[in-house]
Amino acid sequence: MNAPIVSVIIPVFNNELYFGKCIDSVLYQSLHDIEVIIVNDGSTDNSIKIVEERIRLDDRIKVIHLPGPFGAGVARNKGIESASGKWIAFLDSDDYFPDKYVLELLVETSLKHDADVCGGSLYTVDSQDQIINKSIKYQVFNEEGWIKYDDYQFEGGFYRFIYRSDIVKNKISFPELMRYQDPGFLVKILSFTQKFYSVAHYTYAYRKYKNIEMNNDILCDIFSGIEIVYNISKHNSYKRLMQRMHYVYWKVFFKNFKRIIKSKRCFFQSLKILFSIYSPM
Repeated sequence: MNAPIVSVIIPVFNNELYFGKCIDSVLYQSLHDIEVIIVNDGSTDNSIKIVEERIRLDDRIKVIHLPGPFGAGVARNKGIESASGKWIAFLDSDDYFPDKYVLELLVETSLKHDADVCGGSLYTVDSQDQIINKSIKYQVFNEEGWIKYDDYQFEGGFYRFIYRSDIVKNKISFPELMRYQDPGFLVKILSFTQKFYSVAHYTYAYRKYKNIEMNNDILCDIFSGIEIVYNISKHNSYKRLMQRMHYVYWKVFFKNFKRIIKSKRCFFQSLKILFSIYSPM
């Protein structure tokens, strides 16, 4: 049996409200030669029942069960280990592909230009699928073409892209954090490939409808994620991205100041990263 063209990896934890739309946006893609890898990160709601209903009709779906929740980073890494496609795409369980041509367009473009990473634009939607913003800075490409990562230096929206699986499987993984693991993955792979190919097309709909529930473990993981991105940026002399990490650090710090000063772990974690980002190059 030939390997599928694309493996779409979807971690899920208790997201029954939006999960059906997410899976269907993959199954209805014009590119049929795909596999859909659902990584169940310890769900206790009806999320897996939603998957089982679709498995009966579509054998392209396979499910990995984790005794989680461990977080999306761990779940995606398990999906990567299981992936057999020539490219890998990622989708969060409350998001979706905006139209049925996304994967076909990205694969055809990648093949045409021999691109290791290829992606398009992202827009945000609310809980009712109403569009919030289609003009997010650095997450919208108005022209098709090669972009050098030295010129781009942005860490967000990794799910807008597809990635050559041999690079991901052999060289790149997600930091195993509960939050802020996505930027570390994107910066690692784009600093490795040094460029990506952009298409002037919306390839991802990101659902923005609630604030992150914060606790000490999550806060420490966010600081760890910031440190990972900053250290990669520092190693590669991405000065603009280093400056952005300064901004992200202080935004997180002041927004959660009361929690940080009450928690010895969070306080020392924040100090550790503060020394890291302000130490000489």
